[in-house]
Amino acid sequence: METSSSLMKNTTIVFIGTIVRMFCSFVLVLIVTRTLGPEGTGVYSVVLSLFWLFQKIATMGLEPICIREIAKNHSRAGSLVANSTVIGIIFSVIMSGCMWGFTYIATYPGIVRVSAIVMSGTLVFTTGNLFFQAMFIGLERTELGVSGIVAENLIRVGAGAALLVSGYSIFSVFIVFLCSSALRLGINLYFTIKFVDGFRWSYSKEESRFLFKTMPVFAGSQIFNAFSGNITVIILSLLLGMDAVGYYSVAMQLVGFIRLALQSYKSAIQPVAARIYDKSVRELRKFTKKSLTYLFLFIIPVCFGGVMLSDKIVLLLFSEEFLYSAYLLRYLIFLSCVYGVSMVLSVILIGSNNQKIDFWGIVLNMSVRIGVVIVLVPRIQVWGAVVAVLVSATAGAFYRYSYIRRHFFRIPFGTIMYKTVFAAGLMSVCTYALRSIHVAAAVSVSAAVYLALVLAMKIITPGQIPGVRLLLNRKRAS
Repeated sequence: METSSSLMKNTTIVFIGTIVRMFCSFVLVLIVTRTLGPEGTGVYSVVLSLFWLFQKIATMGLEPICIREIAKNHSRAGSLVANSTVIGIIFSVIMSGCMWGFTYIATYPGIVRVSAIVMSGTLVFTTGNLFFQAMFIGLERTELGVSGIVAENLIRVGAGAALLVSGYSIFSVFIVFLCSSALRLGINLYFTIKFVDGFRWSYSKEESRFLFKTMPVFAGSQIFNAFSGNITVIILSLLLGMDAVGYYSVAMQLVGFIRLALQSYKSAIQPVAARIYDKSVRELRKFTKKSLTYLFLFIIPVCFGGVMLSDKIVLLLFSEEFLYSAYLLRYLIFLSCVYGVSMVLSVILIGSNNQKIDFWGIVLNMSVRIGVVIVLVPRIQVWGAVVAVLVSATAGAFYRYSYIRRHFFRIPFGTIMYKTVFAAGLMSVCTYALRSIHVAAAVSVSAAVYLALVLAMKIITPGQIPGVRLLLNRKRAS
């Protein structure tokens, strides 16, 4: 009961921060697409892809190490964060120079180059923020990081949108990114000092040696994962230009919002999985089945509904200029399901100290993606990128599961998801019938139908829904 309560609390809090980040990112992308068109959207996407690529390299895989070790021993929080931050800052400065240099080697337009200079400064602040967030997750005090996330993203969307609407270039938005990231770092420091009991910022040679010894596999995983996630946009920008990147990025942006929600779920279950593995593999299997059940309950209806309403969604949120993105979205939406499964499998591998296997899954993912992109994009344009991300993500997930099945346990995917697929299938029939009405109304009715089916089929009970359970607990208490 304590584990379920902790999981639900941390998932809910991280999800709140994720919802804010998703909403703010969505609004900002919406303003970018409407004010700058496909080419400007392409510039925005390329700069952010370069930023996230080099930022992931800068942290050198220290985030999951901090989460795992702090979850096991809270007293190490201060030394782990201090030592990780020192290492991270050194690498972030190096990666800042690399990011700036790459834009010149690749002969990107001037706006991409100057924007990369500003985002190289943002990279340093973001690295520090990620280590504090890792500490909050490891301590299972995720509520401490929410304020910084909310402040950072509200400033980004508010100031960024105001500047774009006023006629300023995309460069001004990246300046806002720099300032908001610095503010979040200050907020994280304040909450750490005030609310984390016994926290002491202490540099330790022993802790640094431990991190340097442990991080190669994690760093490799993170670096290859970063390449896997961003290399497609970079290759598209070099082979097809900014317009193609704009169409692809709009579709992937919608999938990315879903992935952010999945990332928050992964962050919440990661420390719990590490703790459960130390007790029993049998308990870890139960936990895995429960985690996948909740995952499929969310992601499968989203995929089915996305196929039915992709064109309506793109036209509502963006404009007719991006209608081509709707056709891409019908296929890319299923990437979110593969992402979700991979994240749960990755948590199992890392929690059981099999991060090397997770690393090779990422290497496989990236290798397949780059190969397919290079082969297919010159032949079938943007559709080559769609095929590449779907095939490569599936290959990585299959590799991870193959290891887990051989060495730990079999996961009955069919048993876990068949009722959910059936309920989502019935929901999609309803969604298709409602295509003629407004998208918001169609989504609302479809969601209500799906929830009714899920409860009727007893996939979950009313008490397992967070809001309903809270009301039931209050009623019992009174």
